[in-house]
Amino acid sequence: MLTPDFIRKVITEDDDCHYIALGGTEFDPSVGAAVAGKLLIVVLSDRQEVVLSLHGNELAHVRRALLDIRSAQ
Repeated sequence: MLTPDFIRKVITEDDDCHYIALGGTEFDPSVGAAVAGKLLIVVLSDRQEVVLSLHGNELAHVRRALLDIRSAQ
């Protein structure tokens, strides 16, 4: 689940990830909560990526649909 605690663990428990995500700064829980509230992971197979070719404003429609899904959770 993409909770603020999950975001914190992913960023802070791996030294390389910690440096890439935060540089020399510390993890800010309010930023972690904001990221968790906006993060949605969509997994596509290679075949789906080939078939899913978006044109014109189709990408905007997909983004709105994904946001609707996220807000309904």
